[in-house]
Amino acid sequence: ILVPRGNQPDRSYSFRHALIQDAAYDLILKSRARVLHRTIAQVIVDAYPDLARQQPDLLAQHYTRAGMAAEARDAWREAATHAANRSATEETIRHLENAIAQNRKLEDPKARDEEEIALRKMFNVALNTRAFGSSPVLDNMNRLHELLVNTAAAPEDAFLALHVQFGAQLMLGDNANAMKMCDDLNRIAAECSDATMQALVAHNRGMASFMLGEFDQAIEYYDVALAHRPKCMPEDILRYHAADIGPVDAAMRCWARSLRGDDPETLRAAINAVAQDVRSERHEFSRCYALNILASAYQPIDDPHAVLDLVDEALQISKGHNFKYWDAWSAIIQSWAQGQTGEPRLAISGLTAGIDAYLATESTQITQYAYTLLADTYLKAGDVEHALATIEKVNANQKPGGISYHRGIAARIEADIRRAIE
Repeated sequence: ILVPRGNQPDRSYSFRHALIQDAAYDLILKSRARVLHRTIAQVIVDAYPDLARQQPDLLAQHYTRAGMAAEARDAWREAATHAANRSATEETIRHLENAIAQNRKLEDPKARDEEEIALRKMFNVALNTRAFGSSPVLDNMNRLHELLVNTAAAPEDAFLALHVQFGAQLMLGDNANAMKMCDDLNRIAAECSDATMQALVAHNRGMASFMLGEFDQAIEYYDVALAHRPKCMPEDILRYHAADIGPVDAAMRCWARSLRGDDPETLRAAINAVAQDVRSERHEFSRCYALNILASAYQPIDDPHAVLDLVDEALQISKGHNFKYWDAWSAIIQSWAQGQTGEPRLAISGLTAGIDAYLATESTQITQYAYTLLADTYLKAGDVEHALATIEKVNANQKPGGISYHRGIAARIEADIRRAIE
C-alpha cells in the first residue's frame, strides 16, 4: 500500500495510489484528522525547520486541514512568495487564492481587512502577470480599492487605491477619465516627495496619453518617468505595478515615436539601443513586456523581419512562464510580420487565432490595433472585401476618449484599401 521514498533518516512514505489514500483518509473522523494535521504541522516546524522553509505549501496544507486559519493563511502567502520568485505565475495565484480563503475565516474584522489588503496587493501583480486586463484583475482591483478606501490611513495606501482604479479605467478604455485620476495621484506623490510615486504618476500619464494618440505628450511623460526611475528601487515599483516601468517606458517611448512618424533610421538605432538594455533585465515579465512593445515599434515603419526577431525572444519568455497576455500579443504582431514576408493567407489564420486569444484575456488595449493589422493582412492577400469590412469595423468601434493610438495606421491602411478598390 505504501511506497518508501529516499533514505534514512529522511525517508518518507506515500500511498501507492491516490484512490487508496482518499479511501484511507475518509475512514478517519474529521475531528481526529484535524488533530493529526495539527500535530504533523507542529512536528514539521519543530523538527524539520528546513522543510518548513523550503516547502511552505506542505505546511499550509496541514494547517488548512487542521482548521488553523491564521497559520494556514501565512503559510500559503509564503508559498506564493516562493512561487513568485520562480516566476511560477499559476502556482502563485493558487496559493494566494488559498491564503485569501483562509483569511476570510478570521473573526477580527480589522485584522482580517488589513491582511486581505496585503494579500490582494500580491494578487494584483500575479493576476496582471498572467492576463493583464482580465476580469479577475478588475475584480481584484475593485475589491482592493474598496478595502483601501475603508481602511486607508497612510498616504501609500491612498495612492495605491487611486493607482488600481487608474489601472481599471485604462483597462476599460476610459483613458480620458484615467488621465483625470492622475491629478489626484500627483497630489499625493507631491505631498510625500516620493520618487516611486512620482515615477508611477508620470508613467500613468504617459500610458493614458499614448492610448489617446497624444504621442508628443506621452513621450514627455515617459521622459519624466525615466528621469525618476534611477531614484527608485525595483521592489518599490513592483509593489504597485506588475512590471518595472524602466524598460517598459523606454520601449513605449520608441513605439510612440514610431507611431508619430519619426525618421525610420534614427528610430531603428533607438530601438536597438533599448533592446540591448532590455535583454539584461532580470525581471522576466518586464523583459517580455518591453520586447513585445519594441517589436510593435517596428510595425509602423514596415520592418517585419525586425518584428519577428524580437517576437521570437519575447515568446521564449512568455511560453516559459505562461504569460497568456503576452502570448496573444506576440501571436498578433508575429502573424502580421509573417504575412508581410511570406504567405498572407496563412498569416490571416494566425492573426485571427491571436486576436481570439487576446480577447480571451478580456483586455482592450490592442483590440482595435490588432483588427487594423488584420485588415492590412487581408489587403496583402488580395482580399479587398474582407479588408474593407475589417477596417470599417475598427472605425465603427472608435469612441470619444477611448483608445486612439492606432488611428494613424488605420487611416493609412483604409486609404490603401480604397485605392485597391478603385
